[in-house]
Amino acid sequence: MIPLKVTLLKSQVLQIENSSGVPKFGYLTICMHWQKECVETFFGANLAGNDPMQEMRFEAGGMRYYLCLSEQTGWLRLTGDVRDPECAFPAMEVECECRHIEQTEASGVGPVLLFYASPDKRQEHLRLCITRDRGRFSISPHWQR
Repeated sequence: MIPLKVTLLKSQVLQIENSSGVPKFGYLTICMHWQKECVETFFGANLAGNDPMQEMRFEAGGMRYYLCLSEQTGWLRLTGDVRDPECAFPAMEVECECRHIEQTEASGVGPVLLFYASPDKRQEHLRLCITRDRGRFSISPHWQR
């Protein structure tokens, strides 16, 4: 067995040294827990793109949205604007860490998508909550320590 020294240099970048001290670099793979079909049904659109990057464009309540999910880095970007959600300064923009997506139901309101920064679904790791009601979305960021 060859002893290895592993150091996390930056987010997602590993430096691996063997016993002779020769560094090699690699990428840390992050697993995102989610069901693609559940997200598509919630927003009423299809995700497209090459794995691990998934993109979706959809409209609701007079707004146009752009959603981008990166499975490799565990990151989410959601923008919204009346004209173009991919413009330089959209009316709404949320970026957050995303390692788990879960759909639930809000009593008397409708379906809810919860976006967590970790796969363990603890309240302190909740980053984004989106509720769907009568063809509109209520988008609530949750930034907790």
